[in-house]
Amino acid sequence: MKPIDKKSLKRLKTDDFLIGSVHSLTNSFELYNDGMLLYNYERLPRAYSLFQLSMEEAGKALLLLNGFYNTRIYDNNIHIRETSDVNEIYNGIGSAFYDHINKTKYILEFEMRYWTRASQQLGTGSPEIVANLKQDLQKIKELNRMKNNSLYTSIKGLKFIPPKDTFDENTVDKMRFRAFSKVMIVKNTIISKLKREVLPSEMKLDDLEKLVLES
Repeated sequence: MKPIDKKSLKRLKTDDFLIGSVHSLTNSFELYNDGMLLYNYERLPRAYSLFQLSMEEAGKALLLLNGFYNTRIYDNNIHIRETSDVNEIYNGIGSAFYDHINKTKYILEFEMRYWTRASQQLGTGSPEIVANLKQDLQKIKELNRMKNNSLYTSIKGLKFIPPKDTFDENTVDKMRFRAFSKVMIVKNTIISKLKREVLPSEMKLDDLEKLVLES
């Protein structure tokens, strides 16, 4: 899918990025909860794909939140919006919005910074978590391939392999934990920032709060 054109992004109001961020966060919880329904009915491959997609959608929520903060300072100066630095912001959002690998990279890098900062502030290390995230970043294309294999028949060597022969409960549990950790960290980050903002009148948080409780 083609990136979103930066001209289209420039026509958005700053608050639109904030609203989009909350929509994406809400959707990430919906994807996770739908994955749990499939997991509970032992539809493991499809549950895997939804868990990973919930992780990607949480990355999109962060991407749009950053878009909100990065564009807010340009609201009253249309000339600044034409500078190369600002164009870079819009290009970054546009190229990552539909790109599965970029969204996965975005959320992994954010969580790595999150745990590194938490370790520094609390004085207790999380070296194993950070090491696992670094490994995931190095295997990011493999993660995307696994998601595809959870949906479609794949081929290995000279054999066609259906998804149900590839995904056992242990494999899906690992992705379930990864996804839940990331979605909750993004939720805590975004909600804490929303408390410091004057929210647009059309922004509704009821659905999000309900989904968090369901999770």
